[in-house]
Amino acid sequence: MKKIMTMISAIMVAATMNAENVETEAFTETLVTVPARVRFVKGDNYSFSVESENKVIAESVKASVKNGTLYFSLKNGLSVEEASENDLTIVITAPGMPEFKTSRNMKATEIKSVDNDNNDSYTYNK
Repeated sequence: MKKIMTMISAIMVAATMNAENVETEAFTETLVTVPARVRFVKGDNYSFSVESENKVIAESVKASVKNGTLYFSLKNGLSVEEASENDLTIVITAPGMPEFKTSRNMKATEIKSVDNDNNDSYTYNK
């Protein structure tokens, strides 16, 4: 029984870490107002995924596209401090690298682009 519970727990953790890829309409910039590691992957479509070991945190990230900007924010009820205590990664896929913006109290320190084979194709260090 203990072995079965361990296997179920491992599957649940893997499921929360491998978030669903959500396709979106086209965007040319991204505004991220959540404390997260953001990864850009060059691809044919516009999409994103939110990855975290904490399912509640991952599901608290809200995303929308308006006027060519892909926005990421936290849903009501979760503070930035709570989210920053967890390892949160947002993966953005698009044909070209969008302009990245953050809120006033957060700043990008590294922008790294990878291709579909996970090879570095561009890195910007601030």
